[in-house]
Amino acid sequence: VARDIADSGLRVLLIDLTAAGAASGPMLDGARVSGITNLLAAEAKFVDVIHADHYSDCHVIPVGTADQARAMRAVERLPIIMDTLAAAYDMVVVECGPA
Repeated sequence: VARDIADSGLRVLLIDLTAAGAASGPMLDGARVSGITNLLAAEAKFVDVIHADHYSDCHVIPVGTADQARAMRAVERLPIIMDTLAAAYDMVVVECGPA
């Protein structure tokens, strides 16, 4: 869905909140790169965690490489992060799996 919307001309960002990176993995050819856990753990900045989808005009923030337990200790920062990204993109799609 995010890819189709991005390819229609809107600025779209997909945030992958799945534990295993199921949504972002195919978009980045399975590469393990910095992402939302790194941002939450204050190990990276926005510019470090936003990646281009290899197959569309969509941008993606993958699950990341930081320790997930450490990142979850800063989960209260997630609404601030989401607000910042919503101001920069036409649409922000959040994939959180069965949660």
